[in-house]
Amino acid sequence: MIEDMYAVMQRINEIKKRFGLQQRHVVPGTEQRFEKETEQRLRETMSQEAKQVERKPTAEKYSVEQIKDLVQIYSKKMGVPVSLINAVIEKESGFNQYAVSVKGAKGLMQLMPGVMRQVGVSNPFVPEDNIRGGIAHLKRLLIKYDWDYKKALAAYNAGENVVDTRGIPPYRETREYIRKVIDAYVQNSE
Repeated sequence: MIEDMYAVMQRINEIKKRFGLQQRHVVPGTEQRFEKETEQRLRETMSQEAKQVERKPTAEKYSVEQIKDLVQIYSKKMGVPVSLINAVIEKESGFNQYAVSVKGAKGLMQLMPGVMRQVGVSNPFVPEDNIRGGIAHLKRLLIKYDWDYKKALAAYNAGENVVDTRGIPPYRETREYIRKVIDAYVQNSE
């Protein structure tokens, strides 16, 4: 038991040293200060790491033509109509690769963090990554809803759970979204 305590104390000292909190003499009440300082430094470190993730190098600003070229490539690879993808991007971000919504959706196809994890998007602001992941997500929804564009777009906009339980939800935003994307899709398909 004493050996276990010694190992724990040794580990605590390693952690203190790592965070620059090495103390030669333990003064009563310093354990709480150590915990607070450690917690604060961990928060600062996590905050810095989060900022670094957000500042990952991104590709240079892409033109609408370059974005549409990428859409052409990935939509053919995945079997989703080019016009549909362009309509989604137009409605989601207006072809702005750096777009961020108030709800946390990012990039051209406005991918949420959970979707990014599902489809393997590491940097949503890199058009290749965002378009590939967005098309993969949309294709999965199209397959799930038997290529019913309205249901797939409703799930893309409002979430699958809502569509699974209610069908196309009565939300004005979602219904407008579906109408605008389908109108743009039809217009670009002609």
